[in-house]
Formats: sequence, C-alpha cells, structure tokens
Amino acid sequence: MYNLFKLDNGLRVVVENIEQFNSVSVGLWVENGSRNEDAINNGISHFIEHMMFKGTKHRTSKQIAEAIEDIGGQINAFTGKEATCYYVKVLDSYLELGLDVISDMLFNSNFTEEDIEKEKGVVVEEINMSEDSPEDVLMDLHSIAAWGKESISRPILGYEHTVRGFNRTMLVDYLQSYYIPENCVISICGKVDMSNIKEIVEKYFGAWECNKKSITKYNNPEILKSNLFRKKDIEQLHVTLGIPGIEVGHDDIYTLILLSNILGGGASSILFQKIREELGICYSIYLFISSHINAGTVNVYAGLNPQYIKEAL
Repeated sequence: MYNLFKLDNGLRVVVENIEQFNSVSVGLWVENGSRNEDAINNGISHFIEHMMFKGTKHRTSKQIAEAIEDIGGQINAFTGKEATCYYVKVLDSYLELGLDVISDMLFNSNFTEEDIEKEKGVVVEEINMSEDSPEDVLMDLHSIAAWGKESISRPILGYEHTVRGFNRTMLVDYLQSYYIPENCVISICGKVDMSNIKEIVEKYFGAWECNKKSITKYNNPEILKSNLFRKKDIEQLHVTLGIPGIEVGHDDIYTLILLSNILGGGASSILFQKIREELGICYSIYLFISSHINAGTVNVYAGLNPQYIKEAL
C-alpha cells in the first residue's frame, strides 16, 4: 500500500514501503517534456536533463556519478513527451544520499557556457544515432502524421538546428518556469522507514520555492487522418498504422492492454501468427499503445520487404 502526502510548497510525494527489500528507488518526476515545447525550443526538456549531470556547486560531473556508483547504486534519467525523470537505485541505508544527490542536481546545477556547448555536440550525435534507427525515425514521423502541428507531435530530442540554438538564458528560464514543486512528484519505493520519511524529504525539498510558475496543462489534440513517407537507403520498408486510443488513466486502459497483447503482443498474437508464421512476409510485427494526457493511439508496426506491403496491409 502506497502513502501519498504533499509538502507545504505543493510538492507531491508518493512512498511505498516493501519491507522484504534491502534497496530503495527514488525518482524526481517533472511534468514536463517535448509536449511543453514550441518550434523554437523543441528538445530543450531533453537537453536540460543532460545538463543536470554536468556538475553542481558541490559536485563535478564525475562526482555525481561516483556518489551513487561507488556504493553499488545506479543513477540515470530519461525524458518523454510529458515527463522527465531523474532516479537513483541504492541500498536502503543510502536513501538520504540519493535524495541529496538528486536535490543537488535540481537546485545547484552550474549550466556553464562551456558545458552547454559541449553537450550540444553530444545531443546532436544522439539525434544522428536516432536517424540511423529506422524505427526511431518512423515513430517521430508517425507522431507528426497523427497530431500535425500540435505540440504532442514534436520529437523528444528536438532537431539539430533547435539544439544548436540553445543558450544559458533559454535553459535557465525554461528550468525556472517548469521545474516547480507544483509540477513535480517525488517517488520512493523499497525498504523505507515510514515514521520519518516526510521529515527527510522536507530536509532536501521543503525549501523549494519558485517565482516563475508555468503549471503544466495540456490541451485535447485532434487525431488527424493523414499519412507521411520518408525515403531512406535501407533494405526494409517500415510502416505503422494508427487509430484513436484512450488517454492515460482511463478506466479501460487494462482492457486495452489485454486486447493489444492478444492482437500483437508476442509470438502467440494474432498478427505475429498470421503475418510472420503463416504468410512468412515479415520478421518484426507488433502492436503498441501510446497513451498520453487527454490523448491516445493504438498502433501497429511492421518491418518487411517492400514487395509484401500490400499483402501485409
């Protein structure tokens, strides 16, 4: 059973004690992703995630990693369309260290001009790597076909020209606007002493206050009836088909998950058995759900020889 409480500054905290564990996972979830961006700053949420690991007033970039990895823990982060998460996994005795490192990154990151310029090169290479993955290219194309000019269609990594345009002022202003207690959740799961966990979280995050506040609210985007194509010099044709789905948190989400598994969730699914096993015209085919706030799609992906596309469809 989880426990939910809120600090005076609006920060929500959710905790689940699992007594038989000897470890704990801590996550800082920010309700901010590429869906919060515009055409000029597309990719800034993901870029800020990178910059959080580049050093603080108290730790160098290497010391951030060493603080967790030297005790056998893990530290990482990821960015999505609607959320950014920074997390650590450590032994339960190092819970406070995990909170200290995350809070240090949040409140004391340097964002030096030198580090920003270096990281632009890193992120551009990440974009280039994504361009070498047909599935990644296809998923970004699929989002644009489904959502058009809506912010939900924008790629999480952004584009090279938008990333190259970032500067310290843009990054800090964006951070101060969206990284606010009201947009965030601290999640803690594992072996936790429930008698003092609120005081511990208060110690590291209780003084968090912001003057600029952009409370995240998303619109209700309309799914388009559209199609997009992109030619690449590769062997296979990669294709996705999408239909309207359901939003995250909907009562029917588990029903839809069950249905997606039946249709395209594994080797026994209808799509796999028909298209791959019976017809033998593809190697990879599956169904996946994309559920967002106020929006959702159900999608089928296949990679196959172009000569079989009509039969597969």
